[in-house]
Amino acid sequence: MNEMQGYKACLETERTALLAIKSFFISVSDVGYDDKILPSWVGEDDGMPSDCCDAWEGVMCNATTRRVMQLSLNYTRRLKYYDRTSASFMNMSLFHPFEELQSLDLSENWFTGIYENRAYDSFGSLKQLKMLNLGFNYVNDSILPYLNTLTSLTTLNLSYNKIEGSRTKQGIHIRFRPADIHVRQLN
Repeated sequence: MNEMQGYKACLETERTALLAIKSFFISVSDVGYDDKILPSWVGEDDGMPSDCCDAWEGVMCNATTRRVMQLSLNYTRRLKYYDRTSASFMNMSLFHPFEELQSLDLSENWFTGIYENRAYDSFGSLKQLKMLNLGFNYVNDSILPYLNTLTSLTTLNLSYNKIEGSRTKQGIHIRFRPADIHVRQLN
């Protein structure tokens, strides 16, 4: 159905998942920002049909498969200036439908942690994820077990979070200090 009369569109399952991500960001943002959060992400019920692969900000798709490959969602969550640390967790199960997702930028959203709606599967379905940017959030060491499931990860940014100490990922020793910029090549 996505390819009618020569028109190629993003997969409907991924379009629906993107709209769920938009709804999530609206739900964790302060009231009054709804129209400023991912305004190009519109559903058909909005009366403005558009292809999420071509017209939606922060979305990049594979030109052949029309699957989402990259999501740039930095500074998507909107908060009043005085309330930047309002506790909120990112629902990582929202990203499970994206089988070809290779790059995910969730920086500058002031998340204090992550959670899953499903059993401890975490990033398990993000088998292709190579780059993850969680910089400028408020996550702590509790995120580290989730990172161990990202077997394809090559670049990780945890700068300006609340992670301290040292950890090992796939045989690579990573040292965390609060003031460091934590962009590391992990291969």
